[in-house]
Amino acid sequence: MPHSDSPRRQPTQPNRPERPASMQFVRPVREETAKQEIPTVLGINSETTSARGISMSLTMFEPGGHSNCHMHVGSESALYVLHGSAHFFFGDRLEQDQIANQGDFVYVPPSCPHKGYNRSRTDRAVFVVARTDALEQERVIEAPGADDGSAAMRVVYMN
Repeated sequence: MPHSDSPRRQPTQPNRPERPASMQFVRPVREETAKQEIPTVLGINSETTSARGISMSLTMFEPGGHSNCHMHVGSESALYVLHGSAHFFFGDRLEQDQIANQGDFVYVPPSCPHKGYNRSRTDRAVFVVARTDALEQERVIEAPGADDGSAAMRVVYMN
């Protein structure tokens, strides 16, 4: 068996933080009005935790309510419809639309103009929202140029 005088290689260790990360728990204290002009409960973000690349919140559409036309610059969003149903309009001129019902997941790509409407005139629609941006509201910008008002006439209400 050959013998080598070279030192043995140490197994490589993955990059590890100097101290282990700690779980953090957030109990929101109030609803706020988001830049999208809808009620929101901010949960996980860079202001409430040490998150650097993710945020999570609850957003609501009041009965018959809707968001403004907006986009999230540079971040992806994922929604889960916890309660209710919403009609979403999206695209450069809000020319595309899709209905999302309780139990559905929705993916919103970065910088995609969109606007959502609650399909119920009697109950709130509630969504869990996760975004690849720990700043949450900092990169939300209104996109009024995409909204010519025609989406409001295309909403399919349930009641």
